Amino acid sequence: LSATEQGVEDLLQDIWLQVVRKIHTLKCPRAFVSWLYRVARNELCRRGRKAALQTVSYEEGQLATDDDPDAWLLATEDAERIHRSLDRIKSHHREILILSFMEQLEHAEIAVILECKPATVRTRLFYAKQALRKDMEGTHD
Repeated sequence: LSATEQGVEDLLQDIWLQVVRKIHTLKCPRAFVSWLYRVARNELCRRGRKAALQTVSYEEGQLATDDDPDAWLLATEDAERIHRSLDRIKSHHREILILSFMEQLEHAEIAVILECKPATVRTRLFYAKQALRKDMEGTHD
């Protein structure tokens, strides 16, 4: 394993150890996903590994939206532009966009993860979308 792979493996082991140690604090089994995100996020913050939030990947199958053979290429180019912009915007904007659009979590779930109110999630999402749009409009690749 490379140093990066070993670091990720160590991080994942630490997260799962936290899950095992703190599972008794989960009051509602239906909230497991948001609870797990919160445990993972807290571990990332504890380790100072905010860079881990910057990497998000798509599988090729997720990008195709119709039978047009050029659609995949266009979607891939769009995805690459979005990823480059996500890398450039502030981490708190990137985080909420990833949770909302890529992880497809509800505002209430995101609120639990970020320890804020759902109304705050909507406000943060509004500003994060503005930041992404502004960056993408300035990107002419």
